[in-house]
Amino acid sequence: MRILLVAPSINPVTYKGLGKYCKEILEGMQRVGEVDLVQKISEQDKVISTSSEIPLRLLYRRFSRDYDVVHALSPDLGIYSPFIFENSVVTFHDLIPILAFREMRFQFSQLMPYYTQFTWRMAARARKVIANSTQTRDELVHLLDVKPEKIQVIPLGVDDRFRPAQKKNLNRPVIGFFGNYTFRKRVDIAVSAFKLISQEVDADLILAGGEIQTMYQKHFDMQNLTRDLKHVKLLGHVAEENLPSLYNSFDVMLFPSLYEGFGLPIVEAQRCGIPVLILRDARIPDEVKQETFVCEDAQDMAQKALELLKDDGKKAELVDRASVHAARFTWDRTIAATMKIYRELSEH
Repeated sequence: MRILLVAPSINPVTYKGLGKYCKEILEGMQRVGEVDLVQKISEQDKVISTSSEIPLRLLYRRFSRDYDVVHALSPDLGIYSPFIFENSVVTFHDLIPILAFREMRFQFSQLMPYYTQFTWRMAARARKVIANSTQTRDELVHLLDVKPEKIQVIPLGVDDRFRPAQKKNLNRPVIGFFGNYTFRKRVDIAVSAFKLISQEVDADLILAGGEIQTMYQKHFDMQNLTRDLKHVKLLGHVAEENLPSLYNSFDVMLFPSLYEGFGLPIVEAQRCGIPVLILRDARIPDEVKQETFVCEDAQDMAQKALELLKDDGKKAELVDRASVHAARFTWDRTIAATMKIYRELSEH
């Protein structure tokens, strides 16, 4: 089978979870088929260059080689392939630019939802649409009028590198946060919860993830946000190969993100045996947030974190359930389900 993948990047450093998805799909498909890749020349979010270079390169591919399937791994790069190739697939990860552009504090926030709705409707004209969660599927149906029978939900995965390991730091409990420092991830709530935790327990706070490279999203000033706090480590970007060690350095992980199309750090941390605390008002898919500790606000998050730190039995019970839950998400299943779509399209 000849497959053409269209990706913004296969670099998790720049594109975080999206980059990880693109990398896993590319490597998985290379094991089972003949794969070509078209990706943006620049990893930065440059709309004009994306709107010019990608369609020209796809047109060249259209007339230079035959493909059984063309799969755009993000909707912004999937707006052209339905008009150039017969068997086109596009993956939608979330509808954040439409549903939460104000809360995200996007630049160009007045134009963002209109531009996104217009272009993503074009992408949704692909023969098959992949959504990484039931939440994204439902949003596609209600907001972009995509027919439900056209959408296949294929969750993301976690590889076997993510597993429990013995902790190195036994001096103080560690409160962890992993995510970029944009307003969507609400790192300020994690810091506020830590301040309350510190009033009762001498603990460390690790803030990992760093700034995401984009022209759209604004970031917290982390130096100002953590000023005068003791035992706080700002790690910034963490290399992919070091993520299991990062999770395993946590005793609990605070994940106050407002909106996740999937929420991969949740299941990665759970696979490492780390309990995860989220907020009730967050838009996180139901199938992902199972076996998390749901909190009302920063104060409740602090209180529930303290309960887990003080009650080993309660923590162990949650960890056991969460580990079983997270084991359901594997990249092998993601690749197999995606390949099934390719075969169905190429056979009809």
